[in-house]
Amino acid sequence: MISDTLGKIAARGVGFLIALAFAKKIIGIIRNIILARLLAPEDFGLLALALVLIQGMDSLTHVGIDNYLIQNDKITDTIVRNAWFLNIVRGVVLTLFALVICPFYSQIINEPATLQILWIVAFKPFLDGIKNPGYILAEREIRFGKISTYEILCAFLEVVVVVVIAWFIRDAEALALGLLFGSLLKTMLSFFFFPIIGLPQFDLTHQVKLLAVAKYFVVIAAGTLVMAQGDNLIIGAVEGSKSLGLYVIAYQLALIPVLFLQDIANRVALPVFSSLQNEKERLRSVLSDVMQLQLAIIIPFVLVLSVFAHELIITLYGDKWEEAGSVLRALVFVTLGKGLTHVCVPYILGTGAYSFASRIKTMETLIFLLSVYLGVRYYGLTGAALGAGGGYMIAGIGRVIFLCLDTGLPLLRFANYVLRPISAVLPGVLIATFLTESIFFRYQIAKIVAISVVVLVCYAIFSFFMQRSLLCRLFQKMKQLLSC
Repeated sequence: MISDTLGKIAARGVGFLIALAFAKKIIGIIRNIILARLLAPEDFGLLALALVLIQGMDSLTHVGIDNYLIQNDKITDTIVRNAWFLNIVRGVVLTLFALVICPFYSQIINEPATLQILWIVAFKPFLDGIKNPGYILAEREIRFGKISTYEILCAFLEVVVVVVIAWFIRDAEALALGLLFGSLLKTMLSFFFFPIIGLPQFDLTHQVKLLAVAKYFVVIAAGTLVMAQGDNLIIGAVEGSKSLGLYVIAYQLALIPVLFLQDIANRVALPVFSSLQNEKERLRSVLSDVMQLQLAIIIPFVLVLSVFAHELIITLYGDKWEEAGSVLRALVFVTLGKGLTHVCVPYILGTGAYSFASRIKTMETLIFLLSVYLGVRYYGLTGAALGAGGGYMIAGIGRVIFLCLDTGLPLLRFANYVLRPISAVLPGVLIATFLTESIFFRYQIAKIVAISVVVLVCYAIFSFFMQRSLLCRLFQKMKQLLSC
């Protein structure tokens, strides 16, 4: 009975998150298309350099409170109130510290124009810190109905505001103001959408419990910081803000499927794996389905991106972003490496394997830094993209091996999970390539639509024969969802 209840809740959660992920990604793509035509590559580069500092401080002081509240099976209102207190203090300290060091940071990176951006985004940690922790409890219980409405509304309003600001202020300050407004909106609406569990509270005993796992999460967060912002800092320092802007736009497009899956499967997978951490057989079965589903989405995207990267960049963002096409093609290894990582991380954290998570993150970070630096130094933006992909791929493979050994899942079966979607999508890619080279398209958008239709139709047909068992299970899950 418990397992049936968990399955129904998870199925309903997936349904809400599919709608949420589609809506957020569509809103995000529309946002980038509009802003890319209103602003210059340098503007995106300046914001990225400012976020290196702000998100860097945020990551270095991240103690895993959200993950702890989701993974731990003995959570009380007192612990949640103490976690809220810790988040508020952390946010206030980070904002004050950012305001103090902003001038020094802009001098160090030799980009004075980032100072005005920093004065704005420095308040983001404070706004994030006072956000109602009720949304974490909703995610812990796999109740994504309100979460979906909340996040879609915030994303839509943020896009409206940043586009209006960018229309009048044609520089990077529009991006910074939009980012700050988004944080303010999420904080304010969190008190409207989710129950308030009481006022923030300080209790030394509970604070010690919350910080007990901090040593692992600090390592993980530091590594995440370097891999999220290290390439931006290196590219900005070596190549300048314009090149960084090209890289950022290509990077955001390359990560669409990874972030899509992070919004759906991973947010459900972490609480589900936490609930099943003592049931190895069911855990392996759920993990197998999650891995197949994510790879069935990521691998086709990677193949399409590697072939049609240039066409996508020109169609979506215009001719001034043409140089980002080669960068986008090289970033497919980042897409695949991060995809493997996101397949594994919910299982690793959900089962409490914090020590392994911190060790693999350390190795991943060192490889990432070295390969990105050497890549950008000798081969420019394309080299940086390939270097970033190398770091993610090596660590992703290491995590997959850990999962297979820990659950008893054969490596050959995982290889089969990879080969099936490759075999299913490859005919569509070949046919689309032949058609687009043989037929003249007056408009670039018509060419992209034709490619998408051909690839999707072929992938659906060949998947029916090559991944029939997975499709049958998905169909059963959909029936379960509709019956909830």
